[in-house]
Amino acid sequence: EITLEDHEILRSVRDLNYVVALNKIDKVSLRHDIDRIVTASAMADQIQISAKTGEGLDELQEAIISRF
Repeated sequence: EITLEDHEILRSVRDLNYVVALNKIDKVSLRHDIDRIVTASAMADQIQISAKTGEGLDELQEAIISRF
């Protein structure tokens, strides 16, 4: 669930160079919440990852390296 604090953080970094990593996509029960967060946040760069399974970690690494 995206919280008011999450919205505040996103507003505060809007003009910065950042990557948002949405973790725990391996949890099927959370997939609906992740899709809702992605839609609600309207963030340009979001990478869905699973630290447990490794899914999306290469994409996250590339996104971080490309910004710095």
